[in-house]
Amino acid sequence: MSFVYESIGADVANAVRWETYPEYQNSWKAHPDAWVIDRELDVFIWRIKGRMPEWPNQIFGACWKGDGNVRAEVIESLKVTPDTEGKLCDVFWDVISISLPALLEPERALIERAFKDALEALSKHRSGIANVQVSIR
Repeated sequence: MSFVYESIGADVANAVRWETYPEYQNSWKAHPDAWVIDRELDVFIWRIKGRMPEWPNQIFGACWKGDGNVRAEVIESLKVTPDTEGKLCDVFWDVISISLPALLEPERALIERAFKDALEALSKHRSGIANVQVSIR
């Protein structure tokens, strides 16, 4: 899979049907300003809820071949990379859970791979990132 980081405008963000997900309507970053996307596979992944003091985990949403009901709960950890004088960080993503409709269960391995690739692409977009590691439970 080849995910790329892409900034998106309000028109595209509004095209994602947030009203069908009332639990996320008032969440921070419910309307994304960027996502990672694989246009060839028609898959995009966006951050629904970022890390907050009372809830350290992040929630990501995915639209997998037209089905926007895929959700992942993720913990992101940053560590200063040794021998870089604090200029670079390593990023560790721990995907705690991926929930998806029963219809997509046969494609779970592909969806997990998509999240791995997407989180790597998201990390590499940032400056100061040395290494990226993604684990899926």
